[in-house]
Amino acid sequence: MDEQIEDSMYLKVKRRFFERIGVIFSVFNIATFLEYFNLQILPSSMRGLEMSLYFTSKDNSMLSMAENLGLVSFIPIWGALCDKIELKYILLFGVIATGLINIWLSTISNYSLILILRIFNGGLIGSVTPSAQKFIATNMQNKLPFGFGILHAVMCLGRMISGLIATSFSTEVYRDIYGWRIVIFIFGATSLALSPILLLVPKVRRIDNNKITEQIRIGDKIKRLVYYLLFITKESLNNATSLLLALLNFFSDGPFVAFNYVTLLIQYMRLSNVVSAVTTGLTILGGIIGGIIGAFISGYFDRKWPKHGLLNFGILNVGIRITTFMISFLVIDVTNIDRLYGLLAVCLIINGMTFMTVSCVDRTLLANVVMPSVHSSSISIIRCIGGVLSAVIFNPVLAKLNESVFHFQSSSLAVKHMPFDLIKKNSDALRYSISIISLGTTGVVLLLYIIIHFTYGKDCEKIKKRIEKESGLFEIKEIGDQSP
Repeated sequence: MDEQIEDSMYLKVKRRFFERIGVIFSVFNIATFLEYFNLQILPSSMRGLEMSLYFTSKDNSMLSMAENLGLVSFIPIWGALCDKIELKYILLFGVIATGLINIWLSTISNYSLILILRIFNGGLIGSVTPSAQKFIATNMQNKLPFGFGILHAVMCLGRMISGLIATSFSTEVYRDIYGWRIVIFIFGATSLALSPILLLVPKVRRIDNNKITEQIRIGDKIKRLVYYLLFITKESLNNATSLLLALLNFFSDGPFVAFNYVTLLIQYMRLSNVVSAVTTGLTILGGIIGGIIGAFISGYFDRKWPKHGLLNFGILNVGIRITTFMISFLVIDVTNIDRLYGLLAVCLIINGMTFMTVSCVDRTLLANVVMPSVHSSSISIIRCIGGVLSAVIFNPVLAKLNESVFHFQSSSLAVKHMPFDLIKKNSDALRYSISIISLGTTGVVLLLYIIIHFTYGKDCEKIKKRIEKESGLFEIKEIGDQSP
């Protein structure tokens, strides 16, 4: 009898522990860490793939494109599922599926199969962020900045640690097995081992505005979904500023595509794998710092100059971004990196900080020119459109520049055993390709910020008037419905 009472008390304490918001949030962060660790493995293993499977720059570019395409394409789908399915089951499916896919990836060498699995891997990675954001929005309303800030930090931390581990071991050989295979296998096994933790999380509180349930045929559901997506897309792109911001989002992705090759570039500059990983991680570290600082500075600019403050802050950041790109990839090369490494490190940190504009400036501008009811949907739609187009366009262009224009030559030799002429040729090809994509797209972003100066104020006023008009109609209707 006493043992039964003790067991019952233990289960109650255990249940109360896992019902705490902080504990549930920690579990979501574990899943987020795993998936963003997963996201960084491929770009950090490109040199290992080149050496072991003889993949060319074009091959690696296609793999990166496939994974990114899967990621951004499935984000709206996962977002819709988060409104219908218990969040922990979505996370559980994503973590288990990516674990199995990575174990499979660690054992195969067929390029076509790897390409297909990378698409699915990217799509499954996209399941985590909408789930975590949904949890924060519905269960941490009083701590939204804290919740999203911690989530952003965990994402960056996952990518940093992944880059450090994958880059350090990807080209090493252990009993005829390349390190990138071991890293992917261990990640997959770890994901499977940690997945049962998600089952301990209780059902989280949800905000559900659909109080009336009805039986709807699948065909009608699909029609409603299509009409809803068309409505959201129309509302998201209903004025000049929102259209320009959609275009800006597309070009802003250019440097992110090029960033996938920075680790490979640093390795070809004859720095060790560990130093290459740390160097690449400096940009991500800058992103963390920039996100924190940008939240305060962008707010000051917006309050000080309501019509043009955010745009001026964006232009300032883009100007700094262009300068640091030029120093990092046009001034510094394999012949002077030992002497100028400190300058490179500082430039990469500052460069990473400037990308605060994606969240602090671009999303705020968009929120001010669309109706409040479609804020989050607008971000998802524009992110999806821009992400798909950038993945399909920039990856092949970068590969074409690398191989056909600057004649990058793949090699299975370790960099330390390569002739200097080949090292110089390949590192220069990577530098110039990264520079063209990064500087070209960032230059267009600068131009778009300047153009938006002429449309932003007018579109803000139109939205304000529309909100006031619709609010007034709603109030009149409410008054008319009241009994005398």
